[in-house]
Amino acid sequence: MSASKSCKVANLDMEGVVRFLFAAFPRATAQHTEAVTGVSSGTVENWLRGRAKPSGDHLGAMVDAFGPAFVSAAFPSTRQWTAPLIARSRLAEIARELSALAEAAE
Repeated sequence: MSASKSCKVANLDMEGVVRFLFAAFPRATAQHTEAVTGVSSGTVENWLRGRAKPSGDHLGAMVDAFGPAFVSAAFPSTRQWTAPLIARSRLAEIARELSALAEAAE
């Protein structure tokens, strides 16, 4: 058994994980999550139905894909330090969108 499969993640809020995924992808949640993270839709379905929890590797894939917003949802104790990161990430996203709109208007 690999280290990631035997690793227990302390303080993981599965309800927060599930809420986050449904908010990100209201339809075909497991399939969209697979497309973004590479985690099989069957595995994601098991999380959504409460039959399993993400492994360390899968949590890493989620953090890579969704950033601090996922960390905040999955680990509520991190919200104090993830809030500024989420705000900066959103500002960067808005700046990219504004830049794309300005280029399209030219």
